[in-house]
Amino acid sequence: MLFFLMFGYVVCLAFLPSQCYNEHREEVNNLDTITVKVSDLYEQVKLMMQDKMDVVEISILEADEDFPEIGASISLSARKETDGYDTDYDDVYSV
Repeated sequence: MLFFLMFGYVVCLAFLPSQCYNEHREEVNNLDTITVKVSDLYEQVKLMMQDKMDVVEISILEADEDFPEIGASISLSARKETDGYDTDYDDVYSV
């Protein structure tokens, strides 16, 4: 299980479904997992922090059928709570 603190929120990336909860502390089931390099994820988090982002939406993207060598990735879209505009950051690819 991998937990880390991002912008004051605990984020769970590698987990057993029974061990993760949503913002209302309800159990979240049927979640997929992905393994990414910490250094790749950290680089994107640093950029978000430099941009003073408050929240981030993390989506797991399946591998593209046309380019299977690329593999799955996580998509990162962050925003400041004051303006509500989403900013996309580079995807982080699975290892």
